[in-house]
Amino acid sequence: MRPFFFQFLALVASIYYSFTYVGLHDAMYNGQLMFSDDFKIAADVLLFVSYYWTYQVLRHIVMVTV
Repeated sequence: MRPFFFQFLALVASIYYSFTYVGLHDAMYNGQLMFSDDFKIAADVLLFVSYYWTYQVLRHIVMVTV
């Protein structure tokens, strides 16, 4: 039962990160947040790394639990 919970949690995290990324990306590139181009690229990379890290942690929790 626990692996299903963490799979569901991974799905919720993926949806959350998708909305967060799209919202922040739109705000940065449409002028609502004034950042340099280097910071915009760094923010995109950090958001991707954060998503990947979270997904891998949840994935490994499922593997260890099973």
